[in-house]
Amino acid sequence: MDDHPKEGELHMYKTWNKALAVVVTLTMVISLFAGIPPKAQAEESNTYEALPAPPMIMPMAVNPDYPQMEKPYVEPYLMEDGKGSLYVEWDEVEGAEKYQVILFNGSYHSYWDTPADQPYFSTAGKGMFPTAEQLEAGQVDFRRDGTGTDFAVNPQALYQKAYEKNGGLNYSTSNKYYVRVTAVMQEGAYPISYATEVDLSTEKPDVPVDQLDPVAQVQAEAFISSTEEGFEITNENEMTDLLGNENYSIIQENVTVANNLLRDISVEDYLTEVDETDNSIIVVDPYEITPFGVGVTKLKFYFWGIRVYLSKYTLTSTGGALTMLGIANAKHLLGTVAAIVGVPLQMVRHGIRFDLFYAATMNWKVKFVRNVRWQ
Repeated sequence: MDDHPKEGELHMYKTWNKALAVVVTLTMVISLFAGIPPKAQAEESNTYEALPAPPMIMPMAVNPDYPQMEKPYVEPYLMEDGKGSLYVEWDEVEGAEKYQVILFNGSYHSYWDTPADQPYFSTAGKGMFPTAEQLEAGQVDFRRDGTGTDFAVNPQALYQKAYEKNGGLNYSTSNKYYVRVTAVMQEGAYPISYATEVDLSTEKPDVPVDQLDPVAQVQAEAFISSTEEGFEITNENEMTDLLGNENYSIIQENVTVANNLLRDISVEDYLTEVDETDNSIIVVDPYEITPFGVGVTKLKFYFWGIRVYLSKYTLTSTGGALTMLGIANAKHLLGTVAAIVGVPLQMVRHGIRFDLFYAATMNWKVKFVRNVRWQ
């Protein structure tokens, strides 16, 4: 199955889209009149419309003997800069040679391959969404060369440009992304799933707890004590005199988040141990098995954040230590960590380690990852 429509296929998309526009008009009572120029119509509408997911022409490679793929689970992420990303996950299909995530750009659908052992996909950090300059130049495809940006909260500008350039159905009044998936088998592909519709504008950005500068972080160590129950600030007055009220407040907030996490973890069967050499608290899962002693899986809590150690086995199977933190989007986080080190997870030799800064919502996102290293 091709990743992107060729010129002939694009013509077919345009032709079918124009025909299907009539159906959508009659059934959804949408103002899509062929006689109105695209630009004029786009200028008339400044509101959102609850449009149905754009129809798809099933490619020739689809095998109708296979069951239709289930709709993917899509988790949107919104960053403080007004950009966002989509994390896509779906049920594994036994025997799949690869998967394809299918995205709609307002004119046609494009296909994005993922390996057979990776039933998930993230747009984070891939530079897929066209920049304002690229849109102005008429470049309406999702970028495969990484020259774009993160996803816009509102895709209307992309949809409008795609409609002006290629015609077809007018989705310039929709503020949703439409995401589908399929599994590619040796004897053809699964029928493509229905679309999962995602509205990034309803998300709220996760804000990390403020971080100390490196010098203040080192100075603060002298005023932090650690036990298996958590961290405690000692000599508060002396700390405030040395570091100031603002830094003291930051440290206090970090310690509160750390202790809340450790309290939640303590009710499980995890083991905790104080490492006096660096004033950290180690948490391990006694049931976590690492074959052949390759790499380690553990959490090291500090007052400023968590150092996560993941063995290769953990990386490619359970998500391990991240589940101790209640990180539902562990695969998304790990996929981005792998992108930082520049290799697929299955090619990591022993394991990796990285730091996570505390998040006020205790729901970590990619931007809280720092200092990725090999084990």
